[in-house]
Order: sequence, then structure tokens, then C-alpha cells
Amino acid sequence: MIYENIEMSGSLDVTGSFIVPFGTSSVTASYEKGRMMLEKDSGLLFVWTGSWEGIGTQQNPQSAPNTVFNDAVGNLTASISSGTNLVTMSLSEADNITSTPYSASISGSSFEIVFSNADSSSGFIRNTTTLTEGTYYYNVTVFDSGSINSQSYNNQTVAVAASPSYNIEYLVVAGGGGGGGESIGGGGGAGGYLTSTINSISQGTSITVTVGSGGTGGSSVPGNGTQGGNSSLAGSGFTTVTAIGGGGGAGGGQAGTQAGSGGSGGGGAYANATTGGSGTSGQGNAGGNGNFGAAQAGGGGGAGQAGNTNGASRGGDGLQSSITGTATYYAGGGGGSLPFSTLGGQGGGGTSSTGGGQSSSPGTDGLGGGGGGGYYGGNGGSGVVILRIPTANYSGTTTGSPTVSTDGSHKVVKFTSSGTYTS
Repeated sequence: MIYENIEMSGSLDVTGSFIVPFGTSSVTASYEKGRMMLEKDSGLLFVWTGSWEGIGTQQNPQSAPNTVFNDAVGNLTASISSGTNLVTMSLSEADNITSTPYSASISGSSFEIVFSNADSSSGFIRNTTTLTEGTYYYNVTVFDSGSINSQSYNNQTVAVAASPSYNIEYLVVAGGGGGGGESIGGGGGAGGYLTSTINSISQGTSITVTVGSGGTGGSSVPGNGTQGGNSSLAGSGFTTVTAIGGGGGAGGGQAGTQAGSGGSGGGGAYANATTGGSGTSGQGNAGGNGNFGAAQAGGGGGAGQAGNTNGASRGGDGLQSSITGTATYYAGGGGGSLPFSTLGGQGGGGTSSTGGGQSSSPGTDGLGGGGGGGYYGGNGGSGVVILRIPTANYSGTTTGSPTVSTDGSHKVVKFTSSGTYTS
């Protein structure tokens, strides 16, 4: 017997089964209020109140299938970008329920969950430590959006390839030496000059940059300028690069003093015609000798020439580099004192004074030039460290506030004070 349009008040007790017709909540015909329907696709119970409304809090009565997400294991890969190794997981739905990958839990010290609500192509697992080359193990459980169905993948592995290495060009210039004082002082020697390439630098390598300061110019007896500070590059996987500070110029007092040695040597004193200081092989040249008879102090040595090469008391020229994209001279020697002022070498060498209480010009900061000699010697110029890095590999991780510019396909990182770069 079939009854239709039964109106009731109160409750209905049913013994045994209670059959509710299948339907679709997207169909919006005109039904009597109170009509119930079991939606075929979702398995959820709805009642008509003028529109289909879900009844209470329900869970999908269907059992979770044996495999909720297909093809996860075969699509676990590791890719490496600057500073981040990202493990990407591709998941696809395997059952006939709405089981979009939504959240996950993971165990394994090297990995963590990045975000929830992942779609079928998103990477949502990442490393918690720097992943070097090798194979890593982890367990992961993935849930659908209702947390009804889940699938666990245990003892999974992901292979991480070796981090890509690249080359870094560098220029390292030390601080220039101070010019000699106490009357007719010798020019300060230029800071040591080194340029080459660090080959096959590994990702994550921290490079420590030290920039040397310029030496102090001489004044009272004995009047010698002081040596400039060393500049250097240091880090794992390559030999430390150290440019030696320029030697101080000799004091010009009546006794005469010996000029200092360094990256390039300081100029000798006119008194006693002392010799110029020696330079460091591969970094610079000797300072020029003093000449007592002509009352000429020696010019400081430069990275490209010895002192006095371009004339009496002239500072030696430095060397030109285009590492920044612009040809620039670095590490010029300071001019030695004469009865008239003399020029320092190209690359920031300071000009000498003529005596009589005058101060000489300092070497140029950031070029490593030697200070000019004279009654009061000029200070040496500070050094510089410049790195030229392929833009595709540049990490952007620095300390010490270097200036960063672009030249073609490279980043140019210029340190005028100490700092670090992490590859």
C-alpha cells in the first residue's frame, strides 16, 4: 500500500529500514515541504524547504577506498633554486568522491609542509635544512578536503641532485700606504692588486670579504707613513685570496728612513738617498729611490709600474680593470715630494706637497691609492673588493651593505667595507 501526502506532527518512529528516494540537489522543481532526498553523488541527505537543505551534520557513509590519491610516489621530485630545494608532489583523485588533495602531515627531519589546499600540480613539501646531494626518506599522509579519506605513503625517497656550481670573478685591492712626512717624504705604495676567478663555487658557500683601510701619512720624526690594511676573500672550497697593504713612504728628515714594503713599496727618502720599499710579486711594484743631490723623494710603487717610472718622484701607475663594466684604474702609487709637487700614479695615487708645512693629497678611497709624500704625508686610500656573478646564480644574500649593479648578464657586487656574500 502506498500513501502520499501524509501530514504529521510530532515524531515518527520507524522500525527496520526507511527508504528515501535518490535525487540531485541541483534540481529546483516545486516540491512539497518536508520531502527528503538522498543525493546520489555525495551520499548526503537533503530536505525540501523551498530549496534543498542538508540535514544536520553528516559524514559521507561510503568507506574510504584503498587508494585515495593515485600516482603520488612516482611524481615526487626535487628541484633546486637559489637557496631553496623544493620537493614537489603531484596528486590525482582516484575515487568517485570529492577527494582533492587538501592537507598533509609529514615525518622526516629534512621536510615540512609548506601550505594546505594544494591543487594537483602544486609543490607543498619543502626542506627544513639545506639539502646536499643524496637520497632522503620521509613518510607522508594526504587528506581530502573533508578529512574523510586519507592515504599514507611510508618510507618514501626523494633524490636531490648536486647543487649547480658557478664561477665568480673577483678584484681584490688592499689599502694604500700613507705618504712619508717630515719635510721631503716619499710617496705611499699602492695596495696590492689581485684579480682572477673562483671556479665552481657551491651553492650555500659563505664568502667573507675584508676591505683594508688606508695607511696614515707621516708627520713628525721619523715621518714614515704606515702600511695600508690587507683586503681578502675567504670561504670553504677555495684558497683564501689576500692582497697586501701598500708600504708607507719614507720620512724625509735629515737622517732619512727606509721606506716600507707591501703590496707595492713606498718611495724612498731624499736624505741618505734611501731605496724604495719592495712590492709583493704578482700584486705590485717597488717604490722609487730617493735622490739626495736633487732633493727628490721617491714615488710610491703602483700595481702596474714602479715609482719614478714616469719621471722623478712620480707615483707608479696602477692597473686597469673592467670588472664593473667600466674600465677603471686601481692601485696607483703616491707622488714623492720635490721642491715642487708631483703627481701620483693613475689609480688613486695622491699628489705630493712641496714642503713648507703643507699637507699632501691622500690616496683615493675605494681605489687603494698611496698617499702623497711631503711635509705632512697624505693618508693612503682604502681598498675595495668586487665580485662579478652570473645573474642567474646570484643569491642576493649579503652583509656589509655592498652596492649591487647589473652589467649585461652579471651582477656586480662592490664592497668598500667588510661584509659577506652567500652563494
